[in-house]
Amino acid sequence: MVLIKCLFSLILTYYLVNGEDVLVTIPNGQLRGRLEYSMRKGVTFYAFQQIPFGKPPVGELRFREPQPADPWSGILDATQNTKVCYQVNDFINVSSIQTEDCLYLNVYTPKYPSTNNSYPVLFFLYGGGFLGGASIFTAAGPHYLIEGEVIVVTASYRLGPFGFLSTGDSASPGNYGLKDQTLALKWVRDNIKYFGGDPDKVTIHGASAGGASVTYHLASPQSQGLFRAGISHSGSLLTPWAYQDGAKDIAYRLAKAIDGNFNPTATTEELVQFLRSATADQVNKAAQTFQESVGNEQIVQGFFFAPVIEPPSETAFITEPMYSIVEGGRMSKVPLFIGINSEEALDRITCADRVAHSEESNYVWCYGNWSYLEYFPPADVLTSERYRTLITNFVKYLNPTPEPSELLENIIWPPVKNYDFKYLNINDTLSIETDPKNLTYPQWVKLYDDDSYRPFITY
Repeated sequence: MVLIKCLFSLILTYYLVNGEDVLVTIPNGQLRGRLEYSMRKGVTFYAFQQIPFGKPPVGELRFREPQPADPWSGILDATQNTKVCYQVNDFINVSSIQTEDCLYLNVYTPKYPSTNNSYPVLFFLYGGGFLGGASIFTAAGPHYLIEGEVIVVTASYRLGPFGFLSTGDSASPGNYGLKDQTLALKWVRDNIKYFGGDPDKVTIHGASAGGASVTYHLASPQSQGLFRAGISHSGSLLTPWAYQDGAKDIAYRLAKAIDGNFNPTATTEELVQFLRSATADQVNKAAQTFQESVGNEQIVQGFFFAPVIEPPSETAFITEPMYSIVEGGRMSKVPLFIGINSEEALDRITCADRVAHSEESNYVWCYGNWSYLEYFPPADVLTSERYRTLITNFVKYLNPTPEPSELLENIIWPPVKNYDFKYLNINDTLSIETDPKNLTYPQWVKLYDDDSYRPFITY
């Protein structure tokens, strides 16, 4: 039995490597993709990797809004990932392929691409504190989500100073990483039909900084109409670490870290031109130097390079305090699936029990053709199956539990209502409970009410 399985795997691998090209034509040109295989359930899918959605943001385009990618001639090889955005925090060990030319996305389809198909689309934004992360196949393999019969799109966006440097004025307004995401969403709107996707059924999904990004898109007029639902896990536009109030000072400190003789009285225009004249390695290494010098306390003030409130302009992403936007109801009115882990901060404590920040990603994503699930006990494998079913149900039906099912223990997850905060507790079993974190949340509310100054920006 084992021998037969091994022989089958070898034959299938040979077929995948030597099979016919998978070609798709979009307005910018023709793409060559490849057939992929998920070993867990024997599911095949089609992969189109490193498709350009934006011009390389280099030279005079550094610290500017992204521009749509140019057309190409011939057939573009979209069968592998060889580029990621510069990493200030390279926690996934990809610095060997980091580059400023990184505005690419990947499309994974459950069936052979055809305009006759109309699959819902899950559009994923990676986390990493706006300082690291990547959308490449070895960091965000879609194998398990593909089992839910959805198209998966994973998009890159600029990080660190390249994505979030701001002088607080027109010299460098900031939020370029978020604007990259919006441009990628526009690409999906205009192109996903050629892969068999429905542009009117796009759900944006992210965790950590990706989760915060999802809620920023809900608040930004630049992204309205580009998606019909959102999934935000372990991050929000209201979290203090997802906002930077001292960006201008940080920009000057970055220049000083590159050249100790940089004039601190230089104008913001002179500052930005100096930073454009530096090499990408110089900019990134300078960011790493003073990022590491402060330590973890910086998370309380917001990551050094993070979203900012911009001065008003036609291209501004956010121009008013996020708390005011939420409080005033000026958000896109779309279904929203929000999740947290039981002990978010335990990722800083070695061998801590329970589910810490970002650990849920091991239940959802593969790393190339490898997954942690192979080493998980059966209860965790079942939890993974349930969690991914909830996600793909939401992408397809805007409801994580559209009908009772044995896999989900016949649970029907009710939406949150005013003064009736029901949530789904995902453990070895599933249960509907009321008021998450009900022992600590009221204390935080009281602290803000009694000892904080309004108007709030984060909360």
